[in-house]
Amino acid sequence: MDLSSAKKRRKPRIEIVPLIDIVFFLLATFVMVSLSMVKGTRDAIRVSLPAGESAATPGVKEEEPLVVFVTSGNEVFVGGRRVAASALKKEFASRAQTLKSAGLVVKADKSASVEALVKVLDTAKQAGIRKLGVAVDAKKTS
Repeated sequence: MDLSSAKKRRKPRIEIVPLIDIVFFLLATFVMVSLSMVKGTRDAIRVSLPAGESAATPGVKEEEPLVVFVTSGNEVFVGGRRVAASALKKEFASRAQTLKSAGLVVKADKSASVEALVKVLDTAKQAGIRKLGVAVDAKKTS
């Protein structure tokens, strides 16, 4: 046997190490993309929103508004922590500069009192926040 015939009879082989590298890269990419698609619910308070036909469809915004939750027990949560009604104005005033462009959205439970909702909106307006909104569920009412 000469050297040229030994080269011709060589079996092809699949290199497994680069294949494993590619699979792990794709897995890591999938995990990172999935995590970035999940909306941050760390500060979310569970409320049952009232239904409304004219609910805004979510769109792409430059800045996210501050979300304030009003529970069925009329408790107010800002940034995931409970804020007393007396401290609400101070909380909004400290964030007013950034909220002037981003705004504020109130997610009030449908069994929360209208008085609690109006108090939050009024306090925000007194703090200088002009972009205000109330979140509703996008379900059709009949």
